Amino acid sequence: MSKRYDLSASQLKAIANLCHQEQGSVKGAAAEASLMCNRFENFGRSYGSLYNYVRTCGWFAKAAYHMDNGSSSDELVAAVRDVICNGNRTLPDHIDEHDCLSDIESISTGRVYDRSAYVRGKTLIVNTYGARYTFWCFPDAGSDPFGYTGKIKAVEEVPKVTGKTKSEGAICWMEDTAADDRHHGYDQEDRWGEEGDYDCSSAVIMAWEQAGVPVKTRGATYTGNMKRIFTQCGFEDVTDEVNLRTGAGLRRSDVLLNEVNHTAMYCGNGLLVEAAINEYGGIVGGSTGDQTGREFWIHNYYNYPWDCVLRYKETAPAPAAGWTITLPTIHPGDKSKAVKLMQLILRGRGYKDDRGKALARDGKAGDRTVYALKKFQEKFGLEPDGICGPETWKKLTGM
Repeated sequence: MSKRYDLSASQLKAIANLCHQEQGSVKGAAAEASLMCNRFENFGRSYGSLYNYVRTCGWFAKAAYHMDNGSSSDELVAAVRDVICNGNRTLPDHIDEHDCLSDIESISTGRVYDRSAYVRGKTLIVNTYGARYTFWCFPDAGSDPFGYTGKIKAVEEVPKVTGKTKSEGAICWMEDTAADDRHHGYDQEDRWGEEGDYDCSSAVIMAWEQAGVPVKTRGATYTGNMKRIFTQCGFEDVTDEVNLRTGAGLRRSDVLLNEVNHTAMYCGNGLLVEAAINEYGGIVGGSTGDQTGREFWIHNYYNYPWDCVLRYKETAPAPAAGWTITLPTIHPGDKSKAVKLMQLILRGRGYKDDRGKALARDGKAGDRTVYALKKFQEKFGLEPDGICGPETWKKLTGM
């Protein structure tokens, strides 16, 4: 018998609505309810109650909407009640992930959709997130859910970023995503890039996952479990080496974390990159993409305040201080993504155009952008020629 939770009739109905949206069948909803309890016990106690966790943690897509507007049968509500209130879970307590057939990419014992080939405890499943797990499921062919044993370590399956260290791949992903205002902004509902938007934690998690560090695969979902998962994946807590007030001691690609509320990454040279807030000053709603230039952006370092700083330990020796990567030389009149990155960095550092207005982020090295670049060059003792070459890039990026 697993732990039991007290819920009011309206709360139980709301969770059943969400379970129905997630899985559809009665058995599927029961498995979803089991997973909610497992997840709450593993990661969500800081939310206070199971109901608050399910409603607000952001792990379930658009949870509040489906809880308030969904529908579920009496039979489904009864199945969810049996799991949550009576403790009769249909997934083992240690399982913290499960998916339907549509999430399975391959199995080791046969075809994906041929259940007759599945062998409990022996079949190896690869899911759409690049993780491998041993098979655990209901034995009958009519059941929806698949459970994956959290005791089996996930295998790193994500594409590697070639030509870069994993640290550099992660921070470059963050910078490139921040530079693409048309497609990427802030949203806490569609937070895994479904429509292009991210929230603070999903952005940082996805950056490292794309770089080949399987933090999402291993279960990182929000700020509250990032430190635990990241340190399991090769990160060190280097908070004691950093002055959080000034940022002194930070290195490019360091993860800045407030375990309750926020996270960002350090770019170098006094800049950080973060998914911050939507165009309405809130966390949900709004249009896809960055409408204000401050939804997902690069700007001056600040102390949120951060609880800790996490630094990835590369398997190969880390590059020495002052190392460089090749960035294109930008001349007045150029138009490119590199120009947009330059504009974002200049904006983040507070440089304005010749009218005293916020610098454009249109990817065009026009007169106003060149004006701001020259001011930057003057401040850092560079020739104010309006050309962003290797020395100017070094000063801009801190590399």
